[in-house]
Amino acid sequence: MIGRETMVKMNRSQLIRRALGVTATAAVMAAGLVGAAQAQSPTTNATQVTPDNASCGRSGPNLDPHTGHALTPAEIRNGSSTSCPAPGAAQPGDTLDYFCWTQQNTSFTWTFVRDTRTNVRGWIRDDLLSGDGSSVFCGF
Repeated sequence: MIGRETMVKMNRSQLIRRALGVTATAAVMAAGLVGAAQAQSPTTNATQVTPDNASCGRSGPNLDPHTGHALTPAEIRNGSSTSCPAPGAAQPGDTLDYFCWTQQNTSFTWTFVRDTRTNVRGWIRDDLLSGDGSSVFCGF
């Protein structure tokens, strides 16, 4: 069990990896209990569930009441990938409504935002946002 201070200092990617490690360990332990009655193949792997990236065109639910801003000019993309189109850009002075976050196919996390100046909605990578983006997981 990790303490609250440790969790606050860890970024989302670290927390996700730690949670996945705990989940995988629990799955392996459960498989071991089943294995007492059945022989296990040495190549059996625990199934891991990871946050899904937001494909181009996918929006996030409005789950977070907080706002923030871009730390630098940042493209607002219509999916959590730099390969998705960018219908707008946030400027450091723009207020951004944070909706929720998810993870890209890599280790980066992204927040779905609404720029209150332009009303453009989309995804911005969390390392470009104040407070490291939303603190509420989108659920996918």
